[in-house]
Amino acid sequence: FTFGWIVPVCHVDYVPTFVLNTLVLPLCLGLLVVATWATNRSESQNEGDKEDEDKADAKRERTMRWRADLYFALGVLSYPTMTQSFFQHFNCRQLSPDRSVLSRDYSETCYDTLQWKVLAVVSMLGIIFISMGVPIGMLVWMRRVMSTKMRAVRLGEAKRVIAYRDFDRKFRFMAGEFRPEAYYAECVDLLRKLAMTGALGLIPPGTVFQGYCSVMFSLTFMMMHVKLWPYPSMPANLLKLFADLQVFLVTLTGLILKINSRAQDSISRGFGWTGSLYSDLMWLLLVLTAVSTAFALVHKSPIEKAQSFLHKAARVGSDNDEASADVPRRQQRRTRIQDGNSSGNGRS
Repeated sequence: FTFGWIVPVCHVDYVPTFVLNTLVLPLCLGLLVVATWATNRSESQNEGDKEDEDKADAKRERTMRWRADLYFALGVLSYPTMTQSFFQHFNCRQLSPDRSVLSRDYSETCYDTLQWKVLAVVSMLGIIFISMGVPIGMLVWMRRVMSTKMRAVRLGEAKRVIAYRDFDRKFRFMAGEFRPEAYYAECVDLLRKLAMTGALGLIPPGTVFQGYCSVMFSLTFMMMHVKLWPYPSMPANLLKLFADLQVFLVTLTGLILKINSRAQDSISRGFGWTGSLYSDLMWLLLVLTAVSTAFALVHKSPIEKAQSFLHKAARVGSDNDEASADVPRRQQRRTRIQDGNSSGNGRS
């Protein structure tokens, strides 16, 4: 069966694709953020005179957390595409002594045209401020906040669970799914995407050096995951480990075949399950990944349950404290309203 009549394959020029991946996508996300900010501001002004301000504040806080998670999910999904587009613009191929073209589109000339120079400036700014700036900037920011809160804990000025609670409220969109000690795991994963989808694009494709770099990158970040072990539950960590191991095996097999094409015969000899060693390993990892996924969906570790309970208890306690602190202000507001009504009745 062919499905070409459902999704037709159309030729799209390089420049519209670049603009769509690098400019239109973040612009749409920015407009969405501005619209959400305006909506929250109007809601806060309309609900400012109500008596149950604590409930309105809690509702707005939950809404902001949900929207922040949504924005971060959209940003994570668009980050690899933007990073790959930025780096691919500098991946040129020399066809002749006086002509270089983009490896992605041979109709685009490198280095000489004004169009390439303008897009090169955009790509360089994107690499600095988005591809590298977002993970490194967030890492520095979160580390500074966590260091400040841990210093307060060591001095006895705050409880550790309250410090974790405040940090979770501030960076839940990026560090809410990890252990407090591994709060920067998402930054490491963004750097992995930067290396695997962006930096490898600068290396001539199909070369042994590119295969070697891909193997080293995948092995390095797999070892970093084992070192961090960021998720509270064991199945989630195993799922991530098996996924990284699959990437490592794919890149390692590709490197072996580039170095020695005759190694394909030895790789093709399996254990009798599928007739191929490579297929046997991939099927084994696929089964382990499926088992880990199913176990993670139905089971929570004691650490994960305890962490969830402590976070909920801390949130309830802080909400009660804020509500009790807001009682005198609400009483003062009611007193002023009653005094105004009584003075108005007296004048009448």
